[in-house]
Amino acid sequence: MSEKNVILYVGGFELPDKNAAAHRVSANAKIFKSLGYEPAFLGYDKSLETGVDVVSTRTQYFNFDSWAQPYPSGKLAWFKQTVSTANIKALVNGPLAGRVHSIICYNYPAISQIRLQGFCRRRSIHLVADSTEWYSQYGKKSIHAAVKDFDTALRMNYVNKKVDGLILTSPYLEEYYKASCKTTVVLPTLYDLDSRVERPTLIKGLPDNTPVKFLYAGSPFVLNLLNADRSNVKDRTDTVIDIFSHLLPTHNNFQLDLIGLTKDNFLLAFPEFKSKLEALGDRVIFHGRQPHSTVIDMLQSANFSIFIRHLNRTIEAGFPSKFSESMTFGTPVISNIYSSVSEFVDEGNNHYALPLGDLNGQVEKMKTILSQPKTEHERMKKFCHDNPIFDYRAFSAVTSEFLKKLDAQKTR
Repeated sequence: MSEKNVILYVGGFELPDKNAAAHRVSANAKIFKSLGYEPAFLGYDKSLETGVDVVSTRTQYFNFDSWAQPYPSGKLAWFKQTVSTANIKALVNGPLAGRVHSIICYNYPAISQIRLQGFCRRRSIHLVADSTEWYSQYGKKSIHAAVKDFDTALRMNYVNKKVDGLILTSPYLEEYYKASCKTTVVLPTLYDLDSRVERPTLIKGLPDNTPVKFLYAGSPFVLNLLNADRSNVKDRTDTVIDIFSHLLPTHNNFQLDLIGLTKDNFLLAFPEFKSKLEALGDRVIFHGRQPHSTVIDMLQSANFSIFIRHLNRTIEAGFPSKFSESMTFGTPVISNIYSSVSEFVDEGNNHYALPLGDLNGQVEKMKTILSQPKTEHERMKKFCHDNPIFDYRAFSAVTSEFLKKLDAQKTR
């Protein structure tokens, strides 16, 4: 391995586990480490004061060097952050001088990524983009939303096509970029099984009349960005609740827990559901935002996790971290199927598919699930636990090939 073996990951992640981005980049970094590279991070830390010297923030996560920059406070600071490369350059020219093999920009601001191209080229550093989303800021428009839309369009349609390599989350993005970038790898959201806290299968031995527990955990929508017809909702918690409301009164032996939103926020988005929630009573419980450790505890004690997403560019371009997280921690998933998850679905073992847009079909599928003996749910949970398809080690070979292709080409 060359002395230039540092892979610097930069982006909007909060280590060690404060957002979904942190889970993704830490798992990917462990792949790089297993292949002989030295990962390092430049993320964000909300506790840092504006103007802090980034080099002084060094700490370690997962035995990797990590630095952080403060979250911008105010519109001017936010704008400066989207165009600045100063903190990256401070690390590359300072503590990492002469050792950087590549810089990976995680969903990075377009202007900053453009400015990094020449900087990396002059130093023979590979510039890679880790692209996991393609959002549009629909709904109530603001200057901030308009700038975000422009930044996303510029990054996805132009800037990402100029990098040396692309790490992607979906076949949709792989197809989109295949003509402009030949060095790509598709990595879903991965996990490290060695850090998985082993707990007993908490539904084991429960009688069949025990309520079947379903869990939704996520951020289904941004309230002030909802458009008039609410078609830009990411996770259709309204559809999930509608399905459960149609199970009454004959199939009422269930509990639906929702993490990440409150009942009040849900009703602000979907006021027409007030009577349905009243009929469901304490079978549906909103828990609001919870620590990640609480999410994992509730996930492992659930029979199933559940979510539904309508198909659009945003959904097809990304990969649902809740999908891989649920299976990794031993809980089968109920969802509709789309391109980024289809290859990982094993119907009746780790997943049950709900037909999109077919309420009667969805309700009938849920009735079948509720009628199953608890031993069947135990079997599926054990299958998920014992078949770690999202352990980062399973993707070492494809990542190794990606890095070899990267080294075989000149920086762009």
